[in-house]
Amino acid sequence: MRTSLRLLLIGGLLTAVFAVASPAFADGCIPTIGINTFEYLCDEGDVADDNDHTGSSELRDIVADQFTVLEPPEDSMIDRRWYGRLADNANVYAEPSRSAPIVRNVGDGYLFSTVNSWADNGSGEIWYTINYGEYVHEDDINLVDQSDFRGVKISVQPERPFGWVVADFFPSTEPDREPDESLPRVLRYTFVEVYDAVLGEGNWIWYDIGDGRWVRQTFFSIVDVNPRPEGVGENEYWVEVDLYEQTFAAYEGDQMVYATLISSGLNRWPTRE
Repeated sequence: MRTSLRLLLIGGLLTAVFAVASPAFADGCIPTIGINTFEYLCDEGDVADDNDHTGSSELRDIVADQFTVLEPPEDSMIDRRWYGRLADNANVYAEPSRSAPIVRNVGDGYLFSTVNSWADNGSGEIWYTINYGEYVHEDDINLVDQSDFRGVKISVQPERPFGWVVADFFPSTEPDREPDESLPRVLRYTFVEVYDAVLGEGNWIWYDIGDGRWVRQTFFSIVDVNPRPEGVGENEYWVEVDLYEQTFAAYEGDQMVYATLISSGLNRWPTRE
């Protein structure tokens, strides 16, 4: 039911915009946005160098003006935070020593914690402070790299659905076809726009992301422009969280102004609907 409804909505939106807008891209290239920079996916041989997009600067400016990846403000805490994955059934101690009282046991699961600081306790052991008065031994926590993915600020109402690739893949040349490894691999977090959508085998939706490249919906998280809910004024702020697509969109009245990916939780820790 969800697949049919989504295909119907996408189909309706695409039908409406195709009358006034068609895919615009440099010869052999798809306009895309990477994590921090605007990029293009190009056919091999169409450009002499991966960084040479001669003749596409005008298009690049158009895409960049509509979707902007913002840098964190100088006072942001993003670059001043560390995170670690906790081992199953790790003990948390009141002091950086295994002889100290145990504050709690974290249990088992896919558990992460912020890390405030770490230091050698003088005995050659590294201990991590995860909260005030809570210490975890280095054997029970692994620091992880934080994602530098950012969503996009939207200055012009999107004409078509868009979104991000959530897993690397080789595109197909037609729906329900095997991946074509002669085409450039599309990397995770690549930003793409959707020019067409069809229902394939197994009721999977296939998206045309431009220049004859198709991708099955399982590799993609999509954002649609939707009308504001009943009771929301034409100039009021509201947000839409799509748990199926794992996306977030912010609006000012009817205008979408920001969109990004989310991670709403595993089945044991679901986001309430």
